[in-house]
Parts: sequence; structure tokens; C-alpha cells
Amino acid sequence: MFSFEGDFKTRPKVSLGGASKKEEKASLLHRTQEERKKREDERKRLKNAIIIQSYIRGYQDLKQQYAIQRSMFDECAGQSKAGGAQQVMDGAALCLLSRQLIFFYRQSIDAHRLIWLCQNLVKHNSRFVKLLVGPQKQTCMFQIKKILGFCCRLLENCTDESLNVAVPMRMLEIFSTEKTYLPVI
Repeated sequence: MFSFEGDFKTRPKVSLGGASKKEEKASLLHRTQEERKKREDERKRLKNAIIIQSYIRGYQDLKQQYAIQRSMFDECAGQSKAGGAQQVMDGAALCLLSRQLIFFYRQSIDAHRLIWLCQNLVKHNSRFVKLLVGPQKQTCMFQIKKILGFCCRLLENCTDESLNVAVPMRMLEIFSTEKTYLPVI
């Protein structure tokens, strides 16, 4: 119940901070307000630094994903050209290649990839259009729309004389005519 540890007197509390200084109320309030403002500014600075760092990390990750998807696209394109003769591509492979191209496409560096994909879509348009019947209908329509938009922009802004503009024009012709979609309607 009661405890006695050998001290019969309470020891005085000694402040190791030194003698206390007398400060007026106004200066004390001003000093605490300044300290509070400094802490708030530091919190804002740290929060902004975190936002900037996360934006930069996201941008770097996105660029890395662009490079990964480009290399996967190039690898798949290389496999389809096996031995110089183009391998027959099915609708799912064309859909995958279209999705990859839409993700990373930049006209300045990917125009030749777009032309290669357009050649295959023109060549195998019936296989690609058959996807409009299945569960990938919305995806396929979106991909057609985006690739046709890329073709229009390529034709509009083309400054490179070495690019084959006949393929994007043929792509626009085929995928904008009703005859292409009649077998699946």
C-alpha cells in the first residue's frame, strides 16, 4: 500500500536550462507566432518537395514504360518478319500491337512503326475487324479510331520525304469505308 524507498524528504526540482529570462507578453506572442510560421513554412516546403519528387518519379517511370513497350513492339514485329517473309498475324496479335503503339506513339520517333502496323492492318483487315463481333468490340473501335487519328496527323504534318504516305492513306481508305465492316454487321 505505502512504499518507502529510503528518501524521507522530497528533493527539489533543479532546472538544467539555467536562469529563466523574463519576457514581455507581446514579445513572447510574437516569438511563438514566428516559430509557428517557420514550422508551417517548413511543412509546406516538404510537402511541395514530395509532390515534385513524385511527379519526377512518375515521369521517369512512364518514359521507362515507353521504352519497354517499344522494345516489345519491335520484338513482336521482328518475329513476324521471320526470314523476310511476313508471318500471318491473327486479330489478337494485331490488337496487342495496336494497343502498344497507341500507348507509346510519338510521331517524331514512331512514324515508321505506325506505317508498319498500318501495312499489317490493311493486309489483314478482315481478321482485325472480326474483333468487333466479340467481347473486344469497344477496344477494337477505340484502337481503330486512335490509329486513324495518328494516320491523319502523320499525313498532315509529314515533312520526311522518305516516309511512305501511301500506306496511311490506304489505311484511312479501308477503315473509313462501310464495305470493310459489312461482314461483321
